[in-house]
Amino acid sequence: MWRCCNSLLLLLASLAHAQSVGTWTRQIPQNFPPPRAEHALAYDVAHSQVVLFGGQADDSYLGDTWVWDGANWTEKSPQTSPGARQEHAMAYDAAHSQVVLFGGVGSGSLGGEVSTTPGSGMEPIGLRSSPPTARPFA
Repeated sequence: MWRCCNSLLLLLASLAHAQSVGTWTRQIPQNFPPPRAEHALAYDVAHSQVVLFGGQADDSYLGDTWVWDGANWTEKSPQTSPGARQEHAMAYDAAHSQVVLFGGVGSGSLGGEVSTTPGSGMEPIGLRSSPPTARPFA
């Protein structure tokens, strides 16, 4: 079920319709991420953008970061980034004004690190205590 939902979210975002005041306006972005499944999306309130990370395409794990600003997709290239993965989770942390990524599957193992968006992409962060055990669809 989640694979379907994640793919549906990306499809909707890739079709790039922006909603404003109860009406939909078709957007035709110049750039957009390649098709994928098993990815994660979260809305970054602090930067007014949707953040997309990872997923799977053609039996390969993806580790790219894209942001949607309401008009176009932009690929980000942070100096550090979490490993390529699928089936991870992302959510906005309002207390710290950043998107947090956790878990997922990559290269046959579960990702247990936590990563955040300091505005330019996903960067791994240190933890004060051990996170819960990672699992698919964290």
